[in-house]
Amino acid sequence: MALYLCAENKILSRDFLLKQGKCCGSGCQMCPYEPKHQKNAQKKKTSHQQENSYTIIIPEELKNKTCDPIQLDPKGYFLIKIEDGKICIAHCHYQNKRGWYENKIKSTFNSKDPVEILRWAKKENLISLDEHYQYLDKEMKHAVKALKNNTKYIQE
Repeated sequence: MALYLCAENKILSRDFLLKQGKCCGSGCQMCPYEPKHQKNAQKKKTSHQQENSYTIIIPEELKNKTCDPIQLDPKGYFLIKIEDGKICIAHCHYQNKRGWYENKIKSTFNSKDPVEILRWAKKENLISLDEHYQYLDKEMKHAVKALKNNTKYIQE
């Protein structure tokens, strides 16, 4: 199941949106209805109507290979942004409300030093999976690069 952020900072799946049977008007990223973001719209988009669609070219050596779905860390997830020359990080818990996931922030931290942020996450015991720590380390490198080059940072 893929989860997507909507305009109200809630995370929801496209399947959930389809089960609703109509648009909620909240500006959801994966709104499957036309006209997009118009409350109570019921016409489902066809694949050629999808906005911001991309063609994914799969290299030959990767065709017919599968990977495991992402495993969510039961301790939560991180929202990362750059603000006032610092890396700002928020640790959130999953709050399922009838198919909606809200960004329920439990704690925050900010620093120019990514090592300090990683230490904070470890000290506060906010990560239980090695893959999640590796992801956070990778994001810190992207954030530092954006700070250094004065470019926009977008969390992956």
